[in-house]
Amino acid sequence: MSTSPLQQIPSTAVDVAGLSVSTLIKSPTDPRPGHIYDSTNLAAAVPIHFHPTTNPSMGGNNYLMLNSQRWTSAMVSTTNPGAYTAYTPISVPNWVQVNAATGARTTINSGFEIPMTTPNTSRTLTAASSRGTDLFWTLNSVVNGSETSAVVQQWHNNTVINTINLRGEETIPQGTNGSDTVNFSAGLQWSSTTAPYMYFYGTGSSTHQVYMARKSWSRVGHTGTPTRPLDTQWEFFNGRGWVTDATALQPIQTASGPLVSVGPLSFGHYGMTRAQSGMRNNAVGYNFMSTVQASGTARSAQIYSSLGGRSWQTVGSPISLGTAGSTYMGGTLQLNGHVGPNPDMVTGATALPYCYTLMQTSGGASSLQVNWGLLQVPQLS
Repeated sequence: MSTSPLQQIPSTAVDVAGLSVSTLIKSPTDPRPGHIYDSTNLAAAVPIHFHPTTNPSMGGNNYLMLNSQRWTSAMVSTTNPGAYTAYTPISVPNWVQVNAATGARTTINSGFEIPMTTPNTSRTLTAASSRGTDLFWTLNSVVNGSETSAVVQQWHNNTVINTINLRGEETIPQGTNGSDTVNFSAGLQWSSTTAPYMYFYGTGSSTHQVYMARKSWSRVGHTGTPTRPLDTQWEFFNGRGWVTDATALQPIQTASGPLVSVGPLSFGHYGMTRAQSGMRNNAVGYNFMSTVQASGTARSAQIYSSLGGRSWQTVGSPISLGTAGSTYMGGTLQLNGHVGPNPDMVTGATALPYCYTLMQTSGGASSLQVNWGLLQVPQLS
């Protein structure tokens, strides 16, 4: 029996799963790109994170696509099937399950909107992090009246009955440093090297410098009780270590000074082992961080790396994220290492897939262009 073209992962796919093809805009010449979209409910989207809902090592190809924005009720352009002459943007955080290879799409819990119990007048999905296929966390910037806060949610993925259950939700305490007020809604990081903690990042209201908070990862989303008071305990980085005083914040340092970002952050990790002469093999690894830099209205992503816990260093050249107020969609370059790179495109030890979204407008029609690439991780000697 022949295989349908929609079930084939093209050799040009950046990732081994095929998400880099199925999340592109529709093409008039190729049926593979954009197969997940429809003009009524999901005409286009701004993906923030892809959580594997079936085990990739066992051939699983289903991913939960978490988006900060989606377009609905769209009118397809007569000259460009990937663009729309009219549409309704929905900025409420949303999700949908996608089969990366086939483009088949299913809703979660019979809906697109990610629910939240915290009262709010508006909210923005800024980041997410996965632990295997069963657990993931979403980070939100939440506005309720005149107050803005960071809210984190812990989710459990039930692969048997295809449902996502909310396990916990909490507001992260606000921090300060001089003129900087810090909401820890810029990014979150979990990896095997950060256990038993999950790290949260915020940017200063005045300086845009980046600050850190942490909490035991298994208790994120849970508040304390008289018998478990440590469930509520957050710790904050003061430049030397971790303290419980949220007014003692100090910014993260790079080799050239405080780390600055005018937008959200995204994280990736690659652990490896190398042999040193006369010693046992030592576990080392890279942490990667994507920031948003500004030059006037232009926005770009600058990636930093830290090898074995050393100082953050810039990696490569900035990647354009568009222009504020027009093509920039408010996010960063989203590192999605758990998706897995196309092995034929790896030139170093490994590579981390990433994506970012640009708004495109031409001839009275608009589209959201999801761009994919690979961050090459060098070999260690």
